[in-house]
Amino acid sequence: LAGLDLAGVDFSRARLFGASLAGANLRGAGLLGADLRRADLSGTKKDRRTAIPASPRPRPVRRPAAASSLDATPPWKFVVMPDFLNQDIDYPDPDWDPTLDYVLERVAAERPDFVAVPGDVVMGHWTALGPVGIEAQGARYYAAWLARMRAHGLTAYVSPGDHDVGDNPWGPTKRALVDSYEQTFAKHMGMPRNGPAGQDGLAFSVRHKNLLLVGTNPFEQYRPDGPVAIGVTGTQLSWLERTLAADDAAHSVVMGHVPILPATHRRNTSALATPGGGGSAQWNALVRGGAALYLAGEYHDFSAARKDGVTQVVSGALPGVTDEVTYLVVTVHPDRLELDLKSIATTVTVTGPPPGPSELPPVRLSLEADTRRDGPRTLATMSIDRSGTPSRRSGLFSRRTRALR
Repeated sequence: LAGLDLAGVDFSRARLFGASLAGANLRGAGLLGADLRRADLSGTKKDRRTAIPASPRPRPVRRPAAASSLDATPPWKFVVMPDFLNQDIDYPDPDWDPTLDYVLERVAAERPDFVAVPGDVVMGHWTALGPVGIEAQGARYYAAWLARMRAHGLTAYVSPGDHDVGDNPWGPTKRALVDSYEQTFAKHMGMPRNGPAGQDGLAFSVRHKNLLLVGTNPFEQYRPDGPVAIGVTGTQLSWLERTLAADDAAHSVVMGHVPILPATHRRNTSALATPGGGGSAQWNALVRGGAALYLAGEYHDFSAARKDGVTQVVSGALPGVTDEVTYLVVTVHPDRLELDLKSIATTVTVTGPPPGPSELPPVRLSLEADTRRDGPRTLATMSIDRSGTPSRRSGLFSRRTRALR
């Protein structure tokens, strides 16, 4: 394949062991999950949409235990809520406000320093409206989402989900509008603009006390004439590796909407997945960088998996569709992270027909009296020390955590 024009070619999962691609044009090509052992990639032409592993498989990082003399930060908390709300909801909205107020009051009662949301803030089915309509809808619903969080005193860090970029599948018309969706998200959500080139407001990092939080955009690879390729690659992957390597925080946590390791439980989802899974360059970057956690959503259910000393937690629900709202409370200690998954049962009442063929029907969200009386239920608990070793697992963490080689 040396010297060939391979722009836009999809080689994902291809067996290219020992192949020569020297000098080939790989602009926009997809090689995520391909077997590139001993392959010659010298002199290849790449751009930011080239989906190619950046480096070979890593050795697991063994993070030393924290010394109390080096980190005396008092314990503090943050909350994780992927797929919240995954609906186009105004603020105020009488069909949703009583229940969402209760949920966010309970979240605020945890006294988190911030809320991390790995994607799907809105429904985002705005393709037929074109670029002007996407901007108008984004201005309306992102502003409503942020106002609701601010009303409860909550600061949020949000990375994009598939609904925030139009929702999968991406046909030719929608693919041509991905830029409009991304620009609208970045403009109105106002996330930090310290990520890699081309990902301003989409991929970012935040150093808070003794923790580094990195938000990624797994929908970076798209072309008008090809599919949206899931994964963190190219420039963003190199940035992720540099960001993890350069920071000396006691704990590093990365979030992205799509799971990297297989997620075992799902509800009302298209089940997007990262090509290559635990063998992908994206996962290897987490291992090399000593990340403690990878936080994902998309599956609207809970599962966890571990590989090479890094734990993936998939959580979240789909308010207005599933019968609960869930949130993960992470308490940050100098030497460990304590995770508590909590659930608030909800009742969904359909109030009308779907407004269109790809839309959900309008619903009213409510709470039963016993839910208001008893408060959230704890579904799972677990601790992770700085070596990446889990302990004190209970509930779903004891039943739904897979250890992968």
